[in-house]
Amino acid sequence: MLCKKALLIIRIDTNGVKILNNKTGVIKIAFSPLKEQSKIEKYLGKKNQTIDKIVAIINTQIAVLKELRKRFLNDVVTGQLKITTNLNKQTPYFKKTGNN
Repeated sequence: MLCKKALLIIRIDTNGVKILNNKTGVIKIAFSPLKEQSKIEKYLGKKNQTIDKIVAIINTQIAVLKELRKRFLNDVVTGQLKITTNLNKQTPYFKKTGNN
């Protein structure tokens, strides 16, 4: 019971209660001139177009890489591609088998 009373005391002083009871003051907001807003809009529009193009390119690259991964795994599983390791360098390399 003590916790609820403490919680109520805290909530009385919150801005939310004041807004619900229409006890808010006047809030002044500064706006830039329409000409400047128009310039900002054009600038942001160009930047958004650039970002959209980059996202489209990246999505295309992701799709291509997924397809290449599928083909690679299929070639390995079906034996069309053999993975071996160079014992001197411990790096894998791929060798096409003669099954094509």
